[in-house]
Amino acid sequence: MPSNILLNRLSMKKFLLTALAIFLLNQLSYAQFTALGDTTAIGLGTTSTSWVFKFQYQNHLIAHYGLGWYSDPDFVGAPTGYLGGYAGLKFFTTGQLRVSILANGDTQIGGNLSLGTTDAKGYKLAVNGNAIANSVTVKMYPWADFVFQKEYQLPSLADVKLYIYKNHHLPDIPSEKEISRDGLNLGQMNKLLTQKVEELTLYLIEQNRQIELLQQKDKLYQEQEERIKNLEKQMNDLSKK
Repeated sequence: MPSNILLNRLSMKKFLLTALAIFLLNQLSYAQFTALGDTTAIGLGTTSTSWVFKFQYQNHLIAHYGLGWYSDPDFVGAPTGYLGGYAGLKFFTTGQLRVSILANGDTQIGGNLSLGTTDAKGYKLAVNGNAIANSVTVKMYPWADFVFQKEYQLPSLADVKLYIYKNHHLPDIPSEKEISRDGLNLGQMNKLLTQKVEELTLYLIEQNRQIELLQQKDKLYQEQEERIKNLEKQMNDLSKK
C-alpha cells in the first residue's frame, strides 16, 4: 500500500476519533457555554433554557445554575463572571468542605478567615486593618458581679495604693507591656473594668457610711455643746442671785 494512502487513512481515523470524543463529551456533560456577552447558559448537567431556571439582575437574565458572563452596568468595559447554584454553593479543598454559601445568603466557613493578612494566628477571624460594626456582642462568663458576693474580700485602699506604687497599674488590669505584647481582649477587659467599677462603688458606699457616721457624731457633738452652753448660762444666772 502506498505511504500517502496510509497516511490519509490514519489522518481520517484520527479525525473520526476526535469527532466522536467531542460528541460523547457533549452528550455526557450536557454543557451549554457562551464565552462572552450576556449568557443564557444553565451550565453543566442540563441544557434547559426555561425562564424558571433564571433570575433577573441589573436588567439581565442570569442563570440559576452554572458559570456565565453578563454585562454589569456597575463594571463597564468587560463582561462580569458569575457562579450560581440555586440551592447554594459549596467549596472543597483536599476533599474537605471549607466554605458553604446557603440559599438564604448565609456563609459558613470551616476554617479561619483572614482579611488583609495570610496569617490568622489561630483566630477564627483575623483583620489586618480597621473594622466597623453597628453592634458587637461578646459573651463572657462568669461576669464581674462576684464582687458583690459576701465572701468577696475587697482589697483595702492602702493595699491598692501599695500595688500601684510597685507595679504602676491597677490590680488585675493588664500592664502596658502585656497589652503591647498580647493585644487587648475586649470581652475580658470589659469584665475587668466592670469589676473595678463595682469595687469603686463598694469603696464609695463604705466612704458614704463613714461620712454619715461622722455627721451623726458631729450632730451629737453640737447638741452636747448646746447643752453645755445652756448649763453654763444657768449657772451664771444662779451665781448672780
